[in-house]
Amino acid sequence: GENKNRYVLGYLMWRTLMGLHHDIQLSMQVPYHGRCLVDAGFANIKRLYHRTDVDSLSGLVEVVRKSARSNSPVTYINDAGEHSWEWYDWKSFTSTFFTNVKGIRKMRHFRFSSLSPGKLFVKSHADDSEREITLLKSSISPEDITTGSVMPDILPPGGMTSERQRYLFRVVRPFVRDPFKDTTCPEAEE
Repeated sequence: GENKNRYVLGYLMWRTLMGLHHDIQLSMQVPYHGRCLVDAGFANIKRLYHRTDVDSLSGLVEVVRKSARSNSPVTYINDAGEHSWEWYDWKSFTSTFFTNVKGIRKMRHFRFSSLSPGKLFVKSHADDSEREITLLKSSISPEDITTGSVMPDILPPGGMTSERQRYLFRVVRPFVRDPFKDTTCPEAEE
């Protein structure tokens, strides 16, 4: 299906072109052969979530906070009601400036260097010799990106459709405890 690693590679290349990093090394796990601490963190959340009544976003935040010392909840809207970060359209942005890497699924080791702008160094195995790939599209020069600090478009938050709000009100609301009904499943505005 869809391989999102190409967008990650474009993003990392952009970071080196912008001078945010001199060198970046990225190594991927062999498919189906790895476990990571992120998975363990989610397992802790899931375990506590199944034993806890959660009727609101603040309840879910508390489950994440209590699930493990290493887990820290971060919500898009902070306590002051402001957005905590901006979402950028990296997919469209990286597709504009960077090419696809052919055979990416066979590669496990990637290196970016500010000394070789637009070049990606790849290896299938740790002990292989590096192969150089030009990631920057031929019609684009590194200066096209670095001059003027080119940034992707900001994506506006999607929000919730009125159809989804009606569904939550009709189907989910009966299972939410009374103090949280109006915040979690309010009646949809027409």
